[in-house]
Amino acid sequence: MNRRKKNMLHVACLISDSLFSFACDVAERLKVRALVLPVGGATSFYVYTILPLLKEKGYFTIDGSQSEEAVTEFPPLLVRDIPGIKLQKPEMALQLFDNMIRVIKSSAGVSFNTFEDLEHPALTSVREVLLVPDFVIGPFHKCCMTSSSSSLLAEDRSCISWLDEQPLKSVIYVSFGSVVVLSKSEILEIALGLADSEQPFLWVVRPRLVCDPEWLQKSPSHFLEALERRGKTVKWAPQMEVLAHPAVGAFWTHRGWNSTLESISEGVPMLCTPRFSDQGVNARYVSDVWRVGVHLNGGLKRENIARAIKRLLLGREGEELRERASVLKEKASACLRPGGSSYRGLDGLVNHILRFHSENRSSVLEGSVNPL
Repeated sequence: MNRRKKNMLHVACLISDSLFSFACDVAERLKVRALVLPVGGATSFYVYTILPLLKEKGYFTIDGSQSEEAVTEFPPLLVRDIPGIKLQKPEMALQLFDNMIRVIKSSAGVSFNTFEDLEHPALTSVREVLLVPDFVIGPFHKCCMTSSSSSLLAEDRSCISWLDEQPLKSVIYVSFGSVVVLSKSEILEIALGLADSEQPFLWVVRPRLVCDPEWLQKSPSHFLEALERRGKTVKWAPQMEVLAHPAVGAFWTHRGWNSTLESISEGVPMLCTPRFSDQGVNARYVSDVWRVGVHLNGGLKRENIARAIKRLLLGREGEELRERASVLKEKASACLRPGGSSYRGLDGLVNHILRFHSENRSSVLEGSVNPL
């Protein structure tokens, strides 16, 4: 029995998604320390911490006609950017976020997938709220470069050879992530907007993105002609490789945090159409704070889409967005080099976990000493 105890591997800590609070509760009962990993950025996380204040101020009772009004307590957000504001029962979202914050405050630490130069003000505010050890170690996807994909969908690599044939910075890459579902009218407007833009496009249309599996065959001839001449659709793409390709000049997406950080890391300007959760906050910061992208103004209409794509790929504004995005790309790379902020953060996280291991080992050794 003693030999078995000596050879046992002891868990130093549990690292849990911030939404899975039950995992931290289990860790506490097992006397294992828990570290928490929020799935979004620091800015959206800080907004979660002030949602009770925003509710108290009456923002969650505002009707749709006031959605473009400013949130005076947190510029540059607009009312429509507030997480959970569009839900029929926002109380459920508020409870979820409140529980997430409670769990992190009682944890052994928190890690953020971001970098200091991108979100320093928000990180400072979050630290004042949480008061637990924090480790800023992003961009995650740059920390562990691998040829294998973590996607559940098979990547169609034919898009890379297609990109190889396109002019420099000429392609609009379109992908709405793994969750968004589009209506027939939305998919039609996107298709015609891409056609009317007269620019090369790579469009990810994953299974179940649209309800009708025969949408392509039923598409207008105008779009099919554009697709044949200067477009390509795939069911899934190797996104990080696509964004790093020199032919890609802009990225149109829903502004989930992973896509946002991947685009920033490759210096690609963005077209934003946020749908829910933290996406409104991410998109607002992309357009108004970091100024490396634009919102699709006026709704999902073909003329708005075509105008926005030309604005990003052809105009002087697009060049300025690319210049600012290039600066952030360099900062995203620099933070991971020896001495960089995320390099130091990862080193700090490793040492933090090693201390848990040492303390656990000491406890086991003390417990194994037989009394005289």
